[in-house]
Parts: sequence; C-alpha cells; structure tokens
Amino acid sequence: MRLSALSFLTTYVIADRLQLIKPLLAKLGYSEQDYTQQLYMEIGNHNQMLITDFALSPVRTTGHQSAFAVIEAKRSILNKREMEEAQMQVRSYARQLNTKYSAIMSKERIWVSCWDDDFSKGIFESTWQGLNDADTFSKLFKLI
Repeated sequence: MRLSALSFLTTYVIADRLQLIKPLLAKLGYSEQDYTQQLYMEIGNHNQMLITDFALSPVRTTGHQSAFAVIEAKRSILNKREMEEAQMQVRSYARQLNTKYSAIMSKERIWVSCWDDDFSKGIFESTWQGLNDADTFSKLFKLI
C-alpha cells in the first residue's frame, strides 16, 4: 500500500512537468523507448524501491541496473536548502545506477552534474526559456 501511495505522489509531482520534460527529451533525441519513467529497482528479497523519475538509456540485467543519466523532477526549488536536498537525492540515484550524469529539473530551472566530481558541482544550468538559445541548448545536447 505504501508503495502505491508513493507512486501516486510521484506521478502527481511529475504530472505538471511532463509538459516540460518529455518534450525536452524528444528534442534531445530520446524516444519514449530510450528512457524509463519512475524506475523501480529490485532490492533485497524481491522488494522494489522507486529510485528516480527518469532514467535515460537504462540497462537492466539480472541483479544489476544502470543508466546513462537520471533526471529528478521537482515541482519547484526556491531556496538553497531545497536545492541541497534535491542534489543529495539525485546523487544517491545516480550512484545507485552508476550514471555519468544527473539532472534536476524544476519549473524554474535545469541543473546538470556529472560523476567526475561525485555529482557535487553543476556543469550546466539554464532556465527553460534559456533553452531557446541555440548555444545553450547545444551545451545541454552535448551532455545528455
């Protein structure tokens, strides 16, 4: 029951940003077959845990899951504390899936970090409006 409530909450949190994230993924060249939304990971004795909102290019084999990048969708990030919490959350997902990149996407901005520094420093940041600039979009395209 708890898992389904968590799933419902996560779906609700992402729903208003699907109109932002999914079109962006398409523009970046990802089809819906190239990512998994709300990736569940098997842990322990066949229990499942939701670990990320989007996993790009996920690979699943028996006992192992990995992905090229993870995206954590947040409704809004308004202060430093909220950003730090989001960074800790997406860092743990990125480590769990052994990804190269992690991204946090809120209605205000997009932030990308990479494994080179344990997902600690941002290597890309933009507003959604800023992605209309060809150079800014090109930087994101080259990363993820």
